[in-house]
Amino acid sequence: MRFIKAFFVFIAIFTPLRAIELIDGTELVFADSAAAAALVITDDDYMQRISAYDRSASLRTDREVSVAEYKQHLARNVRNWPDSLKTMFEQFARNHHAQLQALQLNLPGKIILIHTSGDEVGGVSVAYTRMNTIVYTDLMLAGAPKAALENTFIHEIFHVYSRHNRDMRSRFYEIIGFEIGPELTLPQDWFERHITNPDAPEMNCYATLPTEEGAVRVAPFIYATRPVYDVSKPGGIFQSLSFVLLRVEEKNGQIIPIMEKGRPLMINAYKTPAFWKMVGTNTNYVIHPEEIMASNFTFLVTGKKDLPNPEIIEKMKKIFLNKQ
Repeated sequence: MRFIKAFFVFIAIFTPLRAIELIDGTELVFADSAAAAALVITDDDYMQRISAYDRSASLRTDREVSVAEYKQHLARNVRNWPDSLKTMFEQFARNHHAQLQALQLNLPGKIILIHTSGDEVGGVSVAYTRMNTIVYTDLMLAGAPKAALENTFIHEIFHVYSRHNRDMRSRFYEIIGFEIGPELTLPQDWFERHITNPDAPEMNCYATLPTEEGAVRVAPFIYATRPVYDVSKPGGIFQSLSFVLLRVEEKNGQIIPIMEKGRPLMINAYKTPAFWKMVGTNTNYVIHPEEIMASNFTFLVTGKKDLPNPEIIEKMKKIFLNKQ
């Protein structure tokens, strides 16, 4: 994609104030506010798929927000990194260098860390990735325990890896019953209220679940239960977020949701035993196979014991080491 070429040209001329080795051939770089402002407005896979609700919720407004205004909002909310936080991430990298190195990860040469106010996501505590960047908001950095920040750091590294190794991504998703296919085509009104996950902006993952009606094909979907942002309530992008599985079908060469009375047919994943049997119960962060596998990657790297589904970790490790 053209944005990838432009991105790496930018990184090639970017002179970091401080870089940290993560593994051989990959270093962490702290973007200053000027470099970060240029990165966050890139037309990447996330920016190409954002919805009207994404933009309004980010600005915490009920009015329509243009892409241009949204980009300005993103650029206004980047921050410089204080030395204390740089030191913390340097420690995280040292703590897990050996484990990450042992997995023979094919990572980009640079992973860029971006610090934001959090207002770009409506003032919530979150970390996320885009391209080769990991973004941390002020609320997360200030409010989360250090151990949680360290686990989140590993979790986000998986997202960068997955984006950089799409062939491997599909193999990991298959462990938990998902396959990657053509992108889901939504009716326009439902597209505009979907909530775009920067870690997995493409809606192209599908699974087959057994039901009383027989096997059905489903797609993970996050959306706003209220199509217009409520300015009287807090929450930012999470204000009315809901995760469901959409019933989908192939029609006229496209994968589309099955509609009933103007609404997609939805399945409550949390109350569907067949879903949990498929994805396992190592984590309850199950809104997308990308997030499920990133959580399992964290368990693999940290050596977490007594997981209910250790076979997921073992299969993942074998794929990394090319033994399966």
